[in-house]
Amino acid sequence: MLENEKLPVFDSLMHFIEDLKRHKIYHRVECHSPLGIMVIVDAPRRKWEVEFQYNGIIEVEEFKAELVEGFEFEKLQSIIDQAK
Repeated sequence: MLENEKLPVFDSLMHFIEDLKRHKIYHRVECHSPLGIMVIVDAPRRKWEVEFQYNGIIEVEEFKAELVEGFEFEKLQSIIDQAK
């Protein structure tokens, strides 16, 4: 690849980030491997990981947290505090 040549997936990544910014959707960009860049979008009780890979593949994983009735958040905080 020539130095000034860019990958098509880079265009997709930049458009995706521009759309998130335009709609004021919080996101962060991370790089865990030399083969791709991940955009993480957090929302209440949801999370998306959108990975733009060097080979042009775009993978999306969505995580949903269910509200558990009767869950004792104070107990969880106590357990976390004890672990410190």
